[in-house]
Amino acid sequence: NDLLQKYSSATFEVSNLINENIDFIKEFESDFKILKENIYAAGNSENGYMLRIKESEAKNDKILAEYPSIYADFIKLKGLKNELLQNGNPKIESAFLKAKDVFTNRLKAENSVFENASVKQIVLNNTEDWFNSVLTVFKIQKINGTENYIGIYDNLVNITNKISENIIKIRALNLSEEAESVSINKRNFVLSAFFYIILATAAVFMIFKYLKTNLAKIRSESAALLPEAFANKAIKNEFEEIFEIIKSIKKDTEAKALFAKNLKDGKSEITIASGDNLGHALVSLKEYIEKEKEIKKSEDEKRAVTDRHKDGIVRFGKIIRRHFGDIDEMTFKLLTELVRFLNADIGGIYIIDKNNPEMLVLKAAYAYNEKKIINKEIKQGEGLVGTCAADKSSIYIDRPDEDYIKIVSGFGYSKPRSLLLSPIYVGDKVYGVIELASSGTFDENDIKFLEAVAEDIAYTLAYLLK
Repeated sequence: NDLLQKYSSATFEVSNLINENIDFIKEFESDFKILKENIYAAGNSENGYMLRIKESEAKNDKILAEYPSIYADFIKLKGLKNELLQNGNPKIESAFLKAKDVFTNRLKAENSVFENASVKQIVLNNTEDWFNSVLTVFKIQKINGTENYIGIYDNLVNITNKISENIIKIRALNLSEEAESVSINKRNFVLSAFFYIILATAAVFMIFKYLKTNLAKIRSESAALLPEAFANKAIKNEFEEIFEIIKSIKKDTEAKALFAKNLKDGKSEITIASGDNLGHALVSLKEYIEKEKEIKKSEDEKRAVTDRHKDGIVRFGKIIRRHFGDIDEMTFKLLTELVRFLNADIGGIYIIDKNNPEMLVLKAAYAYNEKKIINKEIKQGEGLVGTCAADKSSIYIDRPDEDYIKIVSGFGYSKPRSLLLSPIYVGDKVYGVIELASSGTFDENDIKFLEAVAEDIAYTLAYLLK
């Protein structure tokens, strides 16, 4: 900034180089901050995602050491993990993801190897946490930049090189001589301009006749760039007509330039006449950009939902492990977290009666009014809860009957906007039903997520109820 203030009047080239370096330094600062945050998030064996990977591996090593056939596959996965994080490329990434799916599917299918369903569920949860942490670290590495991926680090190197090149250029300029030459050049320019004006005046008279004969051709070529409406304007002479054409072309060009600038700035609401080839091309470009923005927005929304659901599955898995063995506490904690996670207002978890499997008993409730709590037992096949259990399929109702349930708040009672029920079952065995109600709505992603959580709960209840 000091250099810019000192030499701003010397030469345009110096000012331009200094301004460019200022912009480069700002970009370097922003990218370096992101790089530092990513390195901190990844961490090492003592913190960050690398610590989570280390802890998850230790847990699985301890359990799977007793199951040699499965443990051998997990050791291979750790080898692929090391390759991915040390020299990750698209080929290794693809191999790791493929091996991940094979190993996860095998764990889910193994029912006879593990001593009980609890051990199997713990291994599944540890493995899922391990996979998510490894892929998160690899994603951070790609963003930062590796041998196979151009990232922030490469950009910092490029910025540094550009700054160095500009400094060399600035040093090469003789700023003092440039400043002195400014006044000399101004004086010479005035004298030269006066001389050339005299010559130009004489030349105008000499070539006037030649121009006169070619004005018609110029007019014809220029007018072709404008709308037909211009041809009907009353013009006094050829010079005035060409002048009006040039003004119209300039105005049309400025309008198209403004339209292109607005497209660059994301102001897609600006419109433009598309009566010529350039106009058609600009309008088509606008439509293409808007379409690409919609596609990217949709992909970003889907990716955000997927990431949120992955984090949610891990979170609920931790609740199950933390309260394993205590059905009452586990179901209450799960229900409380589900209501918050899915932005519901009330909810309940029904579990089958061990002595009478046909009956469903309300095990945990969140924000139910007294009228609903009275109905603590429901027979399978009766009502929405019983039907959900009997059919082993989710039920979603938009605007349920006003008498079915009410949301209680400090302002009184209100009717829920939507109702969602999901069965808790494994194979042909039903272990319960999750019921949620909300003043808002549930979408398809919410339903899929609730079904995934219900499946994890079902594996746990299958063991605990035995």
